[in-house]
Amino acid sequence: MFADSARIFIKSGKGGDGHVSFRREKYVPDGGPDGGDGGKGGDIIFQIDEGMNTLNDFRHKRKYAAENGEEGKKRNCHGKKGADLIIKVPAGTIIRDAATDKVIADMSGDNKRQTVLTGGKGGLGNQHFATSSMQAPKYAQPGQEAIELEVRLELKVIADVGLVGFPPQLLSVRLSVCLWWISVSREVWWDPKSFPSPSRPPAIFRGPVWFGWGPTKMWGLLIKD
Repeated sequence: MFADSARIFIKSGKGGDGHVSFRREKYVPDGGPDGGDGGKGGDIIFQIDEGMNTLNDFRHKRKYAAENGEEGKKRNCHGKKGADLIIKVPAGTIIRDAATDKVIADMSGDNKRQTVLTGGKGGLGNQHFATSSMQAPKYAQPGQEAIELEVRLELKVIADVGLVGFPPQLLSVRLSVCLWWISVSREVWWDPKSFPSPSRPPAIFRGPVWFGWGPTKMWGLLIKD
């Protein structure tokens, strides 16, 4: 069993504030409020990527934030909705709250896509607060605040190759010979994040190695000591 984990910070988008404005047109006396509503903030969505098998990418980038909603505009125009942020993870990834260790989502089986954080709602413009006694409200509702959370990603997969019973020094030599033998007849792609140089293997190697017959024909091998 190959266990991989990473910690990241995720943040949904803040809702846009409602707008305060009044209708100002020639030949239209007593123009009322026409401030538009703010746009909804973007969601944080986790989605399975069948081409991924490690969490290495999350060790280099740890902060992920969706786009904020835009403020409402005059003439009853709504603000633009913030763009959702889709975070791609390997199948079998478990998402936990780093503070409580509670499972938030299990990205396996039929659960290919799940919204983990919802963006804030947009605030109402001043047009919504006009009454018979207050016909020119000079205030609007602010948008909902963003939600920020630290999560821990966990991935457990079965390795294709297991190396057991060797001390670290002998393991490095045997692994080098094995990969050299494979590369004699096939071109090898190395994951640069896991294995920076194919000519200088580390003492103990864990992670994916890519083999192929061309840029479009590749298959992966996961090695675990």
